[in-house]
Formats: sequence, C-alpha cells, structure tokens
Amino acid sequence: MSSLNDRASIIQSQGIFIGGPARRFDIPGRKILMTLLDSGLYPNSTVLDIGCGCLRAGYWLIHFLEKDCYFGIEPDTEMLLAGINILMEPDEMEKKNPRFNTNHVFDFTVFNQSFDFFVARSI
Repeated sequence: MSSLNDRASIIQSQGIFIGGPARRFDIPGRKILMTLLDSGLYPNSTVLDIGCGCLRAGYWLIHFLEKDCYFGIEPDTEMLLAGINILMEPDEMEKKNPRFNTNHVFDFTVFNQSFDFFVARSI
C-alpha cells in the first residue's frame, strides 16, 4: 500500500484541500495524537474531531481508538469522502466504525453522545 503522504497527494491532485503540503501531511495528525495521549487519551476514549476535513488527524485517531470511539463533523462532503475513500483502509473503517456528520452548523448533538476529547485544528 502507498504511504499516507502518497495517498494525500492523490487527494490534493483532485483539487481537494488537504491542509498543507502532501509531503508533510502525516506530521500534524501524529502530533495531535501525541498531544491527546499526553492529555490522557486511552483507546476507549471518545473523540469528536470538529472540522475533520479529509481525516488528517482522524487517520491516526481512528487507528488508535477502539470501535465506535471516533466521531467527525465536516461540512465539506467532497473533502470528507476523499479522506474516507482514499486515505483510510476499508478494513479499518469497517473494524473501527467511525461516525461522521456533514451538518454545516457543527451541531454535536447529532451523535447523541458525550465526548472525552474535542479536536478542532485549522477550522
């Protein structure tokens, strides 16, 4: 399988914003995961990624968290679908069952869920 940065480059080549240069795509997401770990994140923590985009941080969080623990809100459906379909591995998506919503008002109640952590980078 191609590297994460290579897959981000594919998304970028389709004219979809990825948040920075593809060659450094992986760095901010890893840093977010490390920061949350330093703040007490556990695999069973619930995380809401506000403005999750093409899953720059979501990629790392989905892989780390247990099933049904990652939630993302992103109004740009094209960007979100690119992350889901190009960045993520289909088996990981099925195994972890991340949940997404595309509401434009960032209404967190759509998930009917409480969260241990909120991530809001570059929104």
